[in-house]
Amino acid sequence: MRVLFKYLFRFLLILLILVVAGALLAPYLVDPADYLDEVNEELRYSVGLELVPQGEMRLSVLPWLGVATGQALLKDAYTGETIVTWDKARASLAYRPLLSGEYVLDSFSMEGAAMDVTAPNEAGETEILARLIDLELDLGPVNIKQLDQPMAVDATWRTELPEQSMALASTLEVEAFLDADLSVLCLRDLDLTLAFLGKHLVLQADCDLNMRDMALECPLLTLDGLGASLEASGVALSNLAEDPLLKGRFVLSGDPREIMAGLGLPDMATQDPDVLRRVRLETRVEFQGETLRLAELDGEIDGSTLSGEIVATPESAEL
Repeated sequence: MRVLFKYLFRFLLILLILVVAGALLAPYLVDPADYLDEVNEELRYSVGLELVPQGEMRLSVLPWLGVATGQALLKDAYTGETIVTWDKARASLAYRPLLSGEYVLDSFSMEGAAMDVTAPNEAGETEILARLIDLELDLGPVNIKQLDQPMAVDATWRTELPEQSMALASTLEVEAFLDADLSVLCLRDLDLTLAFLGKHLVLQADCDLNMRDMALECPLLTLDGLGASLEASGVALSNLAEDPLLKGRFVLSGDPREIMAGLGLPDMATQDPDVLRRVRLETRVEFQGETLRLAELDGEIDGSTLSGEIVATPESAEL
């Protein structure tokens, strides 16, 4: 029996050495670039994109199973337009779920990414509205077969606005997942901070984006900063693809003079510098096309109250 255990131990030791040696040699024997055509075929079929590596691609087995890339870009597979570029990216799979046939993206990170936010102008030409640069992104874990499980998202980036010659620094934390039909993107505990002109704006919300119907719903949304506070409930943005309709109840409070100072605007010329210091407006908003309706308006300005309904169009405004 002792001899049997002795040979069994040697066999297991040799097997372990072979596994470790294979893991160490795999990155040198397997080139991820050899599978690039298959990857791009799946990308074109599923999302209409194509991956174009411009730097080295490396396979890693220990301590994590994954792929790392150097400089690369994603482009539209049909128009050739560049969507996003990056300096480094890494994706890794968790080992334990693989034993039960599960594919869990343990982590995904991207460094030095950049992308342009574009839209067609009146002449039908593509116009750059904003440029996202220095994008750092971390995702995970993600169960490939169970996309209705929450995924943590952490990101930082800077936004350059060419027309306004200004930049915004942003940080984002959110838990994101898809519903069972994979048609609704759910965002929970969203915390977005925008920094510009030495000031900060903080947006917090829970939202559902229906990608099939092109609609957005936010049961509760708050925005704080620049001397103002906005609280919105029952926010619904529908018909995004054609004629967007915004509905919701909004409560705005703050100091208009502090807001203008925070934006670098000149103070309002009034005899009394203490007027327009306290403003609070609560209303039900409906906005579509060029028509803005403020219903059930209840406001207070420096102790004076106002109520009623406002309908505003480019041609006229009714109070």
